[in-house]
Amino acid sequence: MILRPTLAAACLIAGCAPLCAGIPLQINHQGVVSVNGAPFTGTGLFRFALIDPISGLNLWTNDGSTDGTPGMPTSAVEIPVVNGLYSVRLGDATLTNMVPLPSAVFDSDSVRLRVWFDDGVSGVLQLAPDHPLTSVPYAFHAGVADTSVNALSADYAESAGTASAAATATHAETAGIAGVATTALNAGIPPGSLILGSNPTPPSGYSSSGLRLFSNDGAWTRRRNIDFPLAAPGSTVLNGRLHVVGGIDAGDERPYHQVYDPVTDMWSQLGPLPVAKADPGAATVDGKVYVMGGRESLGTPQVFDHNEVYDASMALWLPLAPMPTGRYRFASVPLNGKIHAIGGIALFAATDAHEVYDTETNTWSKAAPIPVVHDGTAGVAVNEKIYAFQGDRTFEFDPGGNMWTEKAKMSNIARWSYGAVALDDRIFVIGGLLAGSSNATDICEEYDPVADRWHTRPSMLNGRGLLALGAINGGIFAATGYDFLGVGYPLTTEEFTPPTSYFLYSKD
Repeated sequence: MILRPTLAAACLIAGCAPLCAGIPLQINHQGVVSVNGAPFTGTGLFRFALIDPISGLNLWTNDGSTDGTPGMPTSAVEIPVVNGLYSVRLGDATLTNMVPLPSAVFDSDSVRLRVWFDDGVSGVLQLAPDHPLTSVPYAFHAGVADTSVNALSADYAESAGTASAAATATHAETAGIAGVATTALNAGIPPGSLILGSNPTPPSGYSSSGLRLFSNDGAWTRRRNIDFPLAAPGSTVLNGRLHVVGGIDAGDERPYHQVYDPVTDMWSQLGPLPVAKADPGAATVDGKVYVMGGRESLGTPQVFDHNEVYDASMALWLPLAPMPTGRYRFASVPLNGKIHAIGGIALFAATDAHEVYDTETNTWSKAAPIPVVHDGTAGVAVNEKIYAFQGDRTFEFDPGGNMWTEKAKMSNIARWSYGAVALDDRIFVIGGLLAGSSNATDICEEYDPVADRWHTRPSMLNGRGLLALGAINGGIFAATGYDFLGVGYPLTTEEFTPPTSYFLYSKD
């Protein structure tokens, strides 16, 4: 077995600015580990120690078992590793086998982080070399664990680097990662061989490593409650506001049109839909809100083929060319002036229909059907591709080739009636109801379409399915929905602030 940690990506100061004078009590450590040359995926068993490089004694160990000695900690911290990438907060006492960091640790002029790794099969190996930390400015310099790979460099274009002779390394501060740095003098490693950037396209002379690093996990915060909580509305964003249309309450469909403004943290009411409905599709194209399809369950069940656009000047909904296949709970994805209606349920049966509405010509056309029939589809567009989600499965549609390709499955439990939203080139799938039940989940996952990888993010404050969802000014807003075992129709609105992400490039 060859265990090779290819990069300790960053050490973050938790709870203070990058150069604050206070003593940090946690360090957010990220790294990459390989087994037999391949990125490891699974539960890794990690041991950590902060050591005095002169005496070789441990100043702190993750479980406190070998403090003051040169020995390896007795107990390991279990950390999920996905495609080689792991992240942990050193000193986070909420983790099993992790004790707090005493501030006295950083009284030393030189502190190094030592890491041991166990893949659960091959035994424990100490990763080398140790990662140097500098205590005076508290700019924690990321080390490199193998001479076959090279350190992060300050000469990537998006960092504002400042030389630090006292630290004997180049300190690079980025917008979201404090203390990303080189150890160019360590083992003679040349700077600039690995760099970080915010664009998925590498700069000239570099190639993508396929890895993406994050500044933290992100966080949810509570916002103002919605006026009328409803399950299964349509939702879309127009001019920085979340539009929530239709929905169902206690078995009754509603025509409501509610709008949330995150700047004022206020909900307001606009012109209602002509017909009450639940589970419609909603999309924004060229400054207009389109709502199509939907259902009514009272009396004789109906599935609508309606297609309507909201005229804000008259506060009215105007009819457009109806859908060829009336349905509900389908993905309505705007892309290049068109709206793709994908999957969903047509009356009592799920459909694989994929129909495209041209907002300029008011006409419909057919596209390749989605490969799998499912009783609910969510979807978004990123980088000229459409991504549709059904259960735990992911599909990518290329409009140019009119072709679907299945991608990586979600990493969490199977569920349905979740929401999907795109933020720049990232996709978030949030909430839902557990498969085979109406019990709500609070799961939040991020999908990276470039690397075809899923990342688990912090859970919502309230579990909910059949929810309203939208991305506005860098935040993701979740509102209303349904929670069978909880509050029924939650009033709450929440905002998720995603972590800042960076791509890792390697020099050609």
